[in-house]
Order: sequence, then structure tokens, then C-alpha cells
Amino acid sequence: MTTKQHRELMYGINGPKGGGLSKTGSVLDVASIAILAGLKVGLIDADRSTGALSIALENSDALCEKLTEETDIATKIMSKFDDCDIILQDNGALGISEPKIMGPTAEIIQSVGLDNVRLFLNQIPHKSGMIDDIKQIYLIYQWLPNKFIFQVNIDGGGAFDPLKEPLLHAPIIEIPHLTASQINVYSSRKILPSDLLLDPPPNQKLVCKQLARRLLQIALSNEFAKRIGAEAAISVLQRMSEGAPVLVMPKEYVSNDDALREYIGLQIHYRRAMSAQTDQLRIQHLKQSQIHEGKYSELRTLL
Repeated sequence: MTTKQHRELMYGINGPKGGGLSKTGSVLDVASIAILAGLKVGLIDADRSTGALSIALENSDALCEKLTEETDIATKIMSKFDDCDIILQDNGALGISEPKIMGPTAEIIQSVGLDNVRLFLNQIPHKSGMIDDIKQIYLIYQWLPNKFIFQVNIDGGGAFDPLKEPLLHAPIIEIPHLTASQINVYSSRKILPSDLLLDPPPNQKLVCKQLARRLLQIALSNEFAKRIGAEAAISVLQRMSEGAPVLVMPKEYVSNDDALREYIGLQIHYRRAMSAQTDQLRIQHLKQSQIHEGKYSELRTLL
């Protein structure tokens, strides 16, 4: 396999074993940031148990190929992604340390060159053995110069176990909490977040703005967009996220902007009630909050 000569090709792979680490979700985030930067992205589904990435992108036009046990599969995939700027590989619960994954992965790494490879190691809060799992993959691939810790705030708490050597030297990228209201907007359609942001439905523009704000946070975290050659996405996401709600999204599935506006209203008035200087103002804001809550509950049940 020959090295790509006409331009640098970035190859990103995720690493730690175990399910529920939001590895597929992180790949969707990174792919979306790259696409919004104007880059062409190829995706490799290396999850041999669930094929989560292929399922997630069933209705997307994104280029996605499965890493099978077919002979010369790495060469064939590289040929299909010949004009891509970035290739991202999503590994399953067995992870990148599985021999059948390591073989073709090593071939792709050889093709693109070590300096163009990025290894993403997901860390989530409160998971037993998490640090040891990350450390194991980090040491197996210690010869890769570019390794990142994705701290995925999957439960909204952000209580991550402290890192230890040799993980302390890897840049940390903060992945903000993703609520059901945000993820279901694109996961139910089985498309990339960028697909939705580039063509937001009329009744979901507010939800899309907050989704864009989340991607912007990732892009800016530790200069991540710059590190993967997708810095152009920052200005695009800044424009897309203008006017995004700054309050926390509801935990429930809310894909309707009208329901979201009522939820924002109930939060605003509830917070004002909590900080009111007089009982009269407190009562007024509590009443307004209850009105918004009633409308929100009604609109949410109509989805």
C-alpha cells in the first residue's frame, strides 16, 4: 500500500474497549465538525458486534464502509476513500486491541503515515476500570505521536476519575453532555448532526442552534478543530449557533421548537422566583413558570 502523496490524509481511530463510552457518538461529532469545515470525510465501521456506525448513518449520504475480514480490506477501503481529507474509524466494545481490528488498522496507519494519525480515547464518568482500559490502549499504541483523551460528559455530572501516567501527557478534549432532546433530533433520522445543521427543519431551528453550540464547544476545546485540520468549522458553527438557548436542554425528547421555548420560559421564571427580593415577585414568577410548564407538558406529549 502506497502513501497518499497529493495531500495529507488525517486518520482518526477510537480506542478503549467496552460499550456505552459514546465512541460512535464522538465519531459523529468529529465527522460533523470536519464536514462543516468543508472537508470530505470517509467513515469506517469497525464494530463487528453491532455495526453501530452503519446503523446510525443509514439515511445519510456519508461515505461509510465496514471493516470486514475480507482479504486486503484495508487497501480496498483506502481506494474507496481516495479523495477524502479525513477518515474516521469507529471501533466496537472489543476495541482496537482486537487482533482482527489491529491488522487492517496497522495497514491504514502505514498508508497515511504516523504523523497523520489521531487516536481518540473516550473517558466517561463513574465507570469501573475506565482508566486502566484507556491506559492499556494508550500503551499498545504508544508509538503514535497524536493521542487525545475525549472526556465525554455522558451523564451531565462531569465527575471524571483523575488521569495518571502516561495519560497525563495527552491533550484533553471536552465533549459536552448530549441530552435526549439533542441526540434524537438526528439519531431518529439516522443521519449525521452536520446533515441536520446544513438543512434544519422549520420547527427545529432552535434545537439545531443548541446542537451547533455543542459542536462549537468541542471544536474550540484545546484547539481540537485546528489539530484535525478543521479550523474552518469554527466560524460556520459560530454563525449556526447564534441565538442558541443558553439554558440546559430538557432530559425528555423535545424536537419541537415551541415545546423548547416553553421549557426555556419555565426555567427563566423559576430561576427569577428563586432570586426574587419580595414574596409578591416570587409568587408572580412561580405562576409564570407553572404556566410555561403546563404548555411545555402539553406540547411535549403531542410529539
